[in-house]
Amino acid sequence: MSGWRRVLVIVPVVSLGGAAMALVSGLVPWPHAWALLLAAEGPHLGLVVGTVGYATVLSVRRWRAGQRWWPAFRRSCYQVLPAPLAWAITRELASLVAVGALLRRRPSAGDHGGGRGRVFAVVLAAVVVELVVLHQVIPWPVVRLVHDVVGGYSLIILVGYWAVPLTRPHQVLPDRLVLWSGPELVAELPRRGTTVAQRVPRRRRAALAEDGWLVLPNGRGLTNLVLQPDRPVRARLGGRTGWVRGVELGLDDPAAFRAALEGDNADR
Repeated sequence: MSGWRRVLVIVPVVSLGGAAMALVSGLVPWPHAWALLLAAEGPHLGLVVGTVGYATVLSVRRWRAGQRWWPAFRRSCYQVLPAPLAWAITRELASLVAVGALLRRRPSAGDHGGGRGRVFAVVLAAVVVELVVLHQVIPWPVVRLVHDVVGGYSLIILVGYWAVPLTRPHQVLPDRLVLWSGPELVAELPRRGTTVAQRVPRRRRAALAEDGWLVLPNGRGLTNLVLQPDRPVRARLGGRTGWVRGVELGLDDPAAFRAALEGDNADR
């Protein structure tokens, strides 16, 4: 990581830690600690905004050169930002886009999703309850306002994280199978010649293995289908690319996906 990119990580850690220690130890009162934090974070936020703007310019150039918008933006962010910050920004943007896409989404017969599951719904409800309770118990108006704004925005991001697999489902199209991992297009398998087998669900992590197997679990971390195309296909997962000879896939309704694929192949 180059020196100027280290600043993007070091500055917020030092400023937040320094302001917190000064406040907890009683060296400065709350207004002074708040002013200290703003003074340290102002230039840092300007640097972050400028760097993200430069990444956006690079992504527009790549988009005009023929790349898809999301891969171009993601690649540009990882090029100019530290990896943790690039990951946070791209995931946050994907969540915001997913919230908007969810409002205008029109599901099609070829969509087959792997959602987040009931546990995520419980977490979402718990966050809402926490926001309401803390709003009632925080005595300082300014702190309560900051909490409400940050908490409301975080809730939108959380809803977007839940919405990503709904707005980017795996698709069974007339000529191919389109596989996604979050907001990223991972691979396209030819529909003709691809076999599918249902299996006992097992817990797996998303991966593009060296042996040519692609693992795409559902939101609960499970795979329950195996896809095997009649020839290797190119895939990209995260920063890795490679040729895939088989896919372990996790879906909410694997039987429907299998029926759609096998029914079509039987008609051909």
